[in-house]
Amino acid sequence: AEHDALFRAHYPTVVAFLARRIPVEDAKDLGAEVFVEAWRQRDHVIVDEDRGWLPWLFTVARRMSNAWLAAQFAAGARNARMAPPAPEDFTARVVEVDAANQQLSAALEAMVRLGEEDREVLELCGLFGFTPAQASITLGVPAGTVRVRLHRARQRLSEAIDGEVAS
Repeated sequence: AEHDALFRAHYPTVVAFLARRIPVEDAKDLGAEVFVEAWRQRDHVIVDEDRGWLPWLFTVARRMSNAWLAAQFAAGARNARMAPPAPEDFTARVVEVDAANQQLSAALEAMVRLGEEDREVLELCGLFGFTPAQASITLGVPAGTVRVRLHRARQRLSEAIDGEVAS
């Protein structure tokens, strides 16, 4: 019962997190596996005061998606369905939907130029609304490190946006 409630509450968010890393159909399947693995490890779960299990679920999802990507690479997967979605493709789809909003377009284009570490911390804290302490659970680093990474990523994003708007 507790597992089912946890699944119903967080499955869509976990799939959204995974879909930024791997193809959506695979993210849906892997999302279900994340809950099985997280439940197996429930004695070791770091439950956040505000977000509950979600930072831990992202930790498991991140580890499992990395393993999935490594397995695809090792298997020599070359077709588009097997390849992880390129940030540029995701950005292009969003920009097409909201082309009228120049600031959003510039921000999304700038995100593509940031490094993976910057994108990841910005997504966790911006898109998913994690605090640095919650993101630290997912990233496996101290909250202070997340705060520094977030500050630097925001600076780089701002500089990239300024460069995009000026262009």
